[in-house]
Amino acid sequence: MAAITRAAFADGDMLPGLPAADGASDTAESIEADLRAGIRLWMAHSGDGRPLGYVRAIPRDSSLWQIRRLAIRQDMQGRGVGRELVLGLERAARSEGVANVVVWALVERGIAPLYARLGYRTTGHLASPGKPLSEAVMEVRAGVPRPALAYPWGTQPKLAAGRPVIAWFAVEGGTAAVLGEAEPGSRATVRALARHAADLGARPARFLGADCWEDGETPDVEGVSARLASSADRGGDRLLLFDRPSLDVEAYTCPRAGEPELLALWRTPVGRRG
Repeated sequence: MAAITRAAFADGDMLPGLPAADGASDTAESIEADLRAGIRLWMAHSGDGRPLGYVRAIPRDSSLWQIRRLAIRQDMQGRGVGRELVLGLERAARSEGVANVVVWALVERGIAPLYARLGYRTTGHLASPGKPLSEAVMEVRAGVPRPALAYPWGTQPKLAAGRPVIAWFAVEGGTAAVLGEAEPGSRATVRALARHAADLGARPARFLGADCWEDGETPDVEGVSARLASSADRGGDRLLLFDRPSLDVEAYTCPRAGEPELLALWRTPVGRRG
């Protein structure tokens, strides 16, 4: 099991240059310690008994389990093994009277879209001082049938209108960062920022993601804009253009590395190098 986890987490990130995942250093001893601590585990096997993957869950209380780690053998990824493991975990939770299952999905690692396809809805984002990545809290009612949710529109709580937002778009020749304010609703926010970018001379080709400030933070919009501008190739206060793909823009791939008060709200699948 530890070998499956290490292999899955060593090369599983959607975006490049992120800190090493905890799962990349998993050991048999750490798994045994989890089990001794009461963490639950489910494993999937092939017809000949070979392990295909597994998932762990932390019983938080009598009404909530938290998915701790899902790891699928590399040659079996994308074949529905993870889905069956998560649904099996939910059925077990339901059978024990547990109402809800939650996962803390690391946005920059591309975890959130995977759980959205299983019907998990984002209910908030964790304020994580000192952590380099952003965590979305995603929940479902255990064992209750639900449709897949489009990411991010179907999963996201509404942003407070007027809240400062940075939206990222793929544009001709590179990447654009647009600074603006949230509208009532996630989709309306992105549409408004796309129009703003077009008004400033950049026609967005595709939405890539968005960032906002942690709750309780006093947004340093001007400071962030100035620091983004220092790594951009051109643009002004509210529209910054990078003459390179988004995967080569660190402010996009790992925003908290340069701006610890920011949270990556969304990152859409953009493909990986190699």
